[in-house]
Amino acid sequence: MIATYKIFSNEELKYIVNILRGTMVDIGLEKGLNHEYTVKISQVLDLYLTELQNRNHLSQISTD
Repeated sequence: MIATYKIFSNEELKYIVNILRGTMVDIGLEKGLNHEYTVKISQVLDLYLTELQNRNHLSQISTD
């Protein structure tokens, strides 16, 4: 299987992050913070947050 990736704009990434945060909180409250679904969403959220941080860092470097 070949994986394909969509390149999201910063606005799209921020939207996804907000949706994932809300979902993670809802599932965490319902099933618990250590539930496999809560942990999986947290891991995916971390990936998107890291991407946003990297982009912000690169944009700061290019403006210096």
